[in-house]
Amino acid sequence: MPKCIICNKETKTEILVGEHGICLQCEKTILSLDPENNYYAEMLNKLRPFAKMVLCSFQKEQENAANSNSGDCDETK
Repeated sequence: MPKCIICNKETKTEILVGEHGICLQCEKTILSLDPENNYYAEMLNKLRPFAKMVLCSFQKEQENAANSNSGDCDETK
């Protein structure tokens, strides 16, 4: 089962990157945090690896699409 990138507990989240996601409780905490709160910076540090995974995944997807000649999305073929 996937684990939350923040609290490391198992989660049934709908959004996954690799083996990680963000559980509902942590999501609620993130959304309710005030940037002036000391815990806000800690949360951002915990989210950095997740953000990097998302960006890398997106870049790989873009590279694969650029290298693909399948024309799956090209309606002119």
